[in-house]
Amino acid sequence: MITAILMASLINQPSEGIRTRANGLETIEFSVPEGKIKVLLPDDLCAGDVISGTVTTEPSGSGNQKQKNNDVLEGMVISLGGSNPQTDKDHEKWILLESLSTTVEVALRDKGGKQISKATIPLNYGAEGSSTSPFAVDPIVQSGKPIQICGPFDGNAGNSKVSLGSGSPTAVIAESPRSCVVATTPQQNGPLNVTVNENGRTTEHKTHVLSIQLSAPKTDLLRGESTELRVRVSGLEGLGEDAYPIPIELTNQTPSIIQLEGATGNCISQGITQSQIQNGQFNFNTKVVAKMNGTFQIKGVLFRVSLHDAKNLMSMSQFKDWVGGLIAIYEAKIAELKKELANDPKNRGLQLNIERREKNLQTLKAFRSPSSQMFGSAKTAVDRALSVDNFFSVAADLISIAADMLGYSGLPIPGVGAVLKGAKAFASKFPDVIKAIEKAEALVEAYNKITDAQAKIDKAKEIKDALDKVKEALDKADQ
Repeated sequence: MITAILMASLINQPSEGIRTRANGLETIEFSVPEGKIKVLLPDDLCAGDVISGTVTTEPSGSGNQKQKNNDVLEGMVISLGGSNPQTDKDHEKWILLESLSTTVEVALRDKGGKQISKATIPLNYGAEGSSTSPFAVDPIVQSGKPIQICGPFDGNAGNSKVSLGSGSPTAVIAESPRSCVVATTPQQNGPLNVTVNENGRTTEHKTHVLSIQLSAPKTDLLRGESTELRVRVSGLEGLGEDAYPIPIELTNQTPSIIQLEGATGNCISQGITQSQIQNGQFNFNTKVVAKMNGTFQIKGVLFRVSLHDAKNLMSMSQFKDWVGGLIAIYEAKIAELKKELANDPKNRGLQLNIERREKNLQTLKAFRSPSSQMFGSAKTAVDRALSVDNFFSVAADLISIAADMLGYSGLPIPGVGAVLKGAKAFASKFPDVIKAIEKAEALVEAYNKITDAQAKIDKAKEIKDALDKVKEALDKADQ
C-alpha cells in the first residue's frame, strides 16, 4: 500500500524540461504525451524585465490524431515566475516580477492551469534594467546559428525589426531590455550588413558570417577501416588580422565506433590563423579509424571565447577556488579605482566602473559556495556577471595574483593550482596558452612533492617565472 502511494506521488510530480543555453538563447524543451513544446527565451533575464520569446509545438502522431495533439499543445500555457504571457501574432511576451531573486521557474500548464512540467533558469543578477550601451553585433558569427544583438532594447519584439543584408526583416526569436536574438540564413557567407530598427530608431552594423562543412568519402566503416575527414571553413575573405585566431573544434560524437586522429579525448581544438587562409577558405584534413562496425558522426563548431567553456570544466571545489580568486581580483580592482576617483571625484566613468564591479562582486560572493542543487545555476550566474568583462584580462589578473602569492612565506601553491585550472578553462581553444599553463602545472606538481625548504623556494621561483609566461601568452591571445 505504501509503495502504491509513493508511486502515485511520483507520477503526479511535474516533470523537468530539458534546458540548453547557446547563441544568446535559453531553450527549454518540454515533452508530453501529445508531443513537444519548445520555449526560446533571451539568456539574460532579470527581475522586472519585459521579455519576448518564441514558443513552438511539435505534435506526435499522424493524420487526425496529430491535429488533435496539436490542438492540445496549442492550448497549453507557458508561465515565467508565475506570470502568464501576453500573446501577439508571432511572440509571447512576459513581465517578470520585481520580487524574483536568483532564479525564475518556467512552467508548462494545461488549459485548466494545472502544472505539467517545469524548468528553472538563473537570473542575470547585477545587470537589471535596459542597457545603456550602444547597439552592437558580434564581429563574427556562424552560418545557421542565431545572431545576438546587444543594446538598449525594450523587451517587446513586436516593435523590433532586423534585416540581414538587402533582404526583408528576419525573424526575431527573443528579446530582453539588453539584447535581441534573430535567425540567420544557412547559405549566408562572408561580410554582412545588419540593420536594426528598434521602436523607430535605426542603426547599421557589420558582421562576418562563417560556415563550416565536414565531409568524408565514407561514413559507414568496418572495424579497422579508415577514411579521411575533410573540414572546410568558408566566408573568411575580407576578415582583418585582428579577427585571428578563430577557434574551431571538432567533436567525435560516436567515440565507441571511431577514433579521431589527432584528438585529445574526443575533440580536436585549434585556432585558425590568417596564414592558413587561401581564397577565403580554411581547409584541414585528418583521419578517422573505426574501432567497430558502424556509422560515425562528427560535429564541427566555430567558437568565440566564452566563460561557458570554463564552467563546463570545473568541479565544485575548483569552482569555489576559482570564484575566490575572482573575488580577490575585484576587491583589488575596486580599491584601485576608488583611489583614482579620490583624485578625480567628478569622473563619472570611474563611478560607473566602480558600481558595475561592485555589483559583480556581490554576485561572486553570493554564489561562491553553492549547494550541489544550485551548482549549475551558480556557474551560469557567475558567467553572466563576468560577461561584460574581457575574459583574457580576467584570466591574466588571476595569474598576476597567483604570482604575488608566491612572494608570501606561506607559499600557498594549492591556490596557484586552482588559479591555473581556471585560466586553462578560459583559454581552452588556444594551444600556446595551454602549453604555457601545462608547464606551470607541472612545476606546481613537482613543488608539492618536495620536502626540503630551500628546494621549495627554488622551485617557487621557477613557478613564478612560468606564471609570467602564462600571463604573456594570455595577453597575446587577447590582442
